[in-house]
Amino acid sequence: MLTQGDATLLVMDGRLALEHLHHAEFSRDRAFSELRSMGVQHLGEVRRAWLEPSGRVSLLLYQKPRSGLWLLPEQNETFNQHIAVDGCFACGHCGYVVNSEQQPDPHAVLLLGQRAWRPAVKRLGVERIYHPHSEGASTRGG
Repeated sequence: MLTQGDATLLVMDGRLALEHLHHAEFSRDRAFSELRSMGVQHLGEVRRAWLEPSGRVSLLLYQKPRSGLWLLPEQNETFNQHIAVDGCFACGHCGYVVNSEQQPDPHAVLLLGQRAWRPAVKRLGVERIYHPHSEGASTRGG
């Protein structure tokens, strides 16, 4: 298990570290929720994320985001078309990104036993993410 001190690695290079989430008993949905509450729109923004011993999540973000899996709780096909990066798809389970002009075969690279491909994004075009449990909104620059 990759740890730094007592911190548990949650995201590495834009992908969920699912084996570490499992060992920490930290669900994928909870990881997405924590990242959204910190203003993260998609996994391509995150170089590293750690679960600290205190239960808080720490982030190291890329200066220039890469393509990644969006973290919004619902999906909308019309919205997908406006934000998708041409020729990039992300695994809906872990965020693994592949370059492909067509949606990859779901059995193409089964690293985790399952794949549900979604269009990868770089920028959602959303300036603020509102979270009901935070004080105010998390503002992101354009």
